[in-house]
Amino acid sequence: MRLDSGAGRANVLLMCGRYRLTKRRLLEIEEYYGVEDIRDLDLWEREFNIPPGEMAPIIFDHKGSRHLVQALWGLRSSWTESPEQANRVSTFNAKAETLIAKPAFKDAFLRRRCIVPAEAFYEWVGPKSGRQPLSIGRVDGRLLSLAGLFNYWKARDSAGPSIATFTVVTTTPNQWMARIHNRMPALLPDNQINAWLDPTIADSAKLAELLKAPPENFLECYPVSKEMSSARVDHPACVEKIELDYLSLLNPPPSPEQEPTPVQQELF
Repeated sequence: MRLDSGAGRANVLLMCGRYRLTKRRLLEIEEYYGVEDIRDLDLWEREFNIPPGEMAPIIFDHKGSRHLVQALWGLRSSWTESPEQANRVSTFNAKAETLIAKPAFKDAFLRRRCIVPAEAFYEWVGPKSGRQPLSIGRVDGRLLSLAGLFNYWKARDSAGPSIATFTVVTTTPNQWMARIHNRMPALLPDNQINAWLDPTIADSAKLAELLKAPPENFLECYPVSKEMSSARVDHPACVEKIELDYLSLLNPPPSPEQEPTPVQQELF
């Protein structure tokens, strides 16, 4: 279910930032993260191709308990008074390197951190005239723990309750990911999940140390149908592996002294 305006929807379709999380893994999510409280997830509709502006699950700690709630992908600040105003600013991603400096993210970085569980995320490679989507997930098939920030928001003239909103933190890629893109989501290893979710930790330097790229052998990828390049598509067939030689579409591996070559301006 989308909660943005028509103008915001058009903008979202032009941006990168998609991931997959299917409802069949809900029990696994509860057990994997030690969830103790689950709120209503009725607005979580998209599963195979989740774009910004949709509702999806996030996990956070509050008063010693771990919660799983539905939230809108696109962090909305308290100073935005309407969905139209909120949609003028792109906040579905937040750069790890500038979280403490950006007013839109600083408070959430220090006080309201979350995990965005995912089975895989998507990125595109190749020429602009025919970019090829890749599904990127863990080699071991376990859930990805995307580092996120969240807050609660409602329009000034709304009589309804506040809604949770979130952003996905991005970081500099490892060499494996640099062949695909010059940014990647900050992926938390299992032994750092508790520290990231701990609301009593407000040391920005300590938190920043958690937002590093994973080991080179952590991820794998495979090509999927170009049909899922449309943010309107959401069905199982669009994310099945297809037979395609995509290696020639990747960037050459960067040398140790070389910065990763940008392939797109926006990402995850």
